[in-house]
Amino acid sequence: MSYGKRSTWDEIRELAFGDLSDTYNAVGDPTSKAIRAIKLSNFTDASIYFTDDSTQDKIKVPPNGYELWDVTANKAKSDLPQFIGIGKTIYARHITSEAPTRGWVAIECLIVENGS
Repeated sequence: MSYGKRSTWDEIRELAFGDLSDTYNAVGDPTSKAIRAIKLSNFTDASIYFTDDSTQDKIKVPPNGYELWDVTANKAKSDLPQFIGIGKTIYARHITSEAPTRGWVAIECLIVENGS
């Protein structure tokens, strides 16, 4: 019997404070599955920007903070859930005047997996 799609956790993506700079660096590999929910964590002692295009500051996470996004909570007019697409790379950078001296950033994703 098939139940369609199911969710599972993707591998964690991390970047140490020493690899963060004031220009964007990729945090792990691009996504290989659609993302239902994503958590952007900042375990450093500085504010960190996250983005999905490596050029624009989109999400700012304070020191020792996180952002949790349930993308599928909102539905389009067709009542189909929204997802973050396959092949997305998430990037992080520190604020120019605020370099971290310890810690790391992490990205955790709940992904769509074919189920049965």
